Amino acid sequence: MARLADVPIGSRQRGTDVGAELGVAPIDPGLVADRFARLAREAGLPAIRFHDLRHTAASLMHESGEVQLRTIASILGHADPSFTLRTYSHASDEAKRQASATLAKLLA
Repeated sequence: MARLADVPIGSRQRGTDVGAELGVAPIDPGLVADRFARLAREAGLPAIRFHDLRHTAASLMHESGEVQLRTIASILGHADPSFTLRTYSHASDEAKRQASATLAKLLA
């Protein structure tokens, strides 16, 4: 029987039906989202969708400058890194401030 740890991250094998790959009943994505929302609410966290964690992870990896875009795309299961960049990474306020400061230095 396959183990999830044996399936490469970003692999097409790692689809939404992970349960079938492991020989167990599939997990309803709505159930996961509802459980996450309840746990986040109980923990006093802001209301975010479970899927927003994917965007946050991609943005944090990209902003760190330590993870190559191709690697982030692979982790997310994207064949085209430009799709990852357009869809999942967002410029933070801090990144915008740093860009503005850099431009100001260059123009001084």
